[in-house]
Amino acid sequence: MWYTCTMSIGEFKSDKAAQRYRATYAYVLDQVWTGPRTAVDVSTSFGTTRVLRVGPASAEPIVLLPGAGGNSLMWHGYVEALAAHRTVIAVDTVGEAGASTQTAPVADGRDGAAWLEEVLDGLEASAAHVVGCSYGGWLALNHQIHHPGRTATLTLLDPAGFADPGRRFYTWLIAGGLAGLAPRALRPRLARLVGNTAILDAELM
Repeated sequence: MWYTCTMSIGEFKSDKAAQRYRATYAYVLDQVWTGPRTAVDVSTSFGTTRVLRVGPASAEPIVLLPGAGGNSLMWHGYVEALAAHRTVIAVDTVGEAGASTQTAPVADGRDGAAWLEEVLDGLEASAAHVVGCSYGGWLALNHQIHHPGRTATLTLLDPAGFADPGRRFYTWLIAGGLAGLAPRALRPRLARLVGNTAILDAELM
């Protein structure tokens, strides 16, 4: 499967940047996740992975894997409903912006599968229902390939990595980024023009 991995390790540019980000992360977490939750750090060969647990401890868990550049906060709008009947485990992927700390690179799909397997082992999640969005979907599918039958179910939301997206995708990505940097009054119009609903959602918050 196509996906560009690197031998680099995700890290902050400075201690000041790390402190500023973590303070913002904690503030947003308190704002959007108002119910009880438990933060757990899971040690893996690729670093320490932060997960957030919500819901009844005895139920089969739903494990949520965010897209690239995201973290467990992206699932805040779904957690309450899911946690009514299941244990919800929202993961901050190593190497991405979040509360996890990466110590070794995730070089390919096999590494990504190994990382997720270690997370599930550390959580003692023997029959997890894994949900992956974009890059998280790529990780989840690679885990299924390399560890078949390990999870109860697999749900992929706009999974990445099936083919090279090509020039059109990158043009859209750049246009959407530029629209997000435009003056606030122009953002909704530009967002509709390039079809970037993420910018429209941000304007409503």
